[in-house]
Amino acid sequence: MRWKRWLSYRKSEWEFGDYPVAVRAQKVDPGWTNPHLKQHRYIARVEGWFLDAGGDTRCEALSALKEAFERRKQHMAENGEPMLRPGTVVPLEFASTERIDAHGDIVNEILEEILEVRGAWVSDETCLGEFTLGESTDEIFAQIRRRYGVDVSDVPCGNLAEIVERIAAMRGSV
Repeated sequence: MRWKRWLSYRKSEWEFGDYPVAVRAQKVDPGWTNPHLKQHRYIARVEGWFLDAGGDTRCEALSALKEAFERRKQHMAENGEPMLRPGTVVPLEFASTERIDAHGDIVNEILEEILEVRGAWVSDETCLGEFTLGESTDEIFAQIRRRYGVDVSDVPCGNLAEIVERIAAMRGSV
């Protein structure tokens, strides 16, 4: 990781290849049944960042990581944030949970009964797409519509806080 940081001083604009990346194989559970979360054989990560991606091959994992990196880079540029130097350790920052905490019962129902996820930490910025790993959220939206009688298919990125607020408003428990 240090050598990538050292090399980064030779230029002022950095690309994906300038960053230290690790790829590791992981065991796949043959008994896995969650239809919303795909297991990947390989995980690629930008070292020192909380940015990773998976794939069934080493190449797929790296390609998915590069796409995630480019999205992060674009997001930072759009928000006027400077790009992080290769080899930099990114501090962990937690997003607010104020909106999610106000409707914890609905959040838990969605996580456990629709997404089939237990023990997940979610924030006001959590989106349903984070649980599908790039797969369509259409089926999740359909399940929410059937269970709660609320259409949330227009919610940008399937933001969980906005979804639970709509459900709570429909229930009259705002």
